[in-house]
Amino acid sequence: MFGLDLGEVLILVVALVVFLRPQDMPKLVRKVGKMLGKVKAYWDTVKTDIENIADENDGNSKASEKKKDESGR
Repeated sequence: MFGLDLGEVLILVVALVVFLRPQDMPKLVRKVGKMLGKVKAYWDTVKTDIENIADENDGNSKASEKKKDESGR
């Protein structure tokens, strides 16, 4: 997880508890979860777009190869 080991995660949790009030923690976790959900949705969209472009390019190159084969006969 982002190159953090268990000890570093525990230090972060302790720091959050010290600097934030316990009643603010659920709000923070909720906001972070929503943000991560948006990032994941955006990443999935980008990934799908890249795959679609790659598929289109493969189709175009196959079509041009087919034209070359037909014209060469």
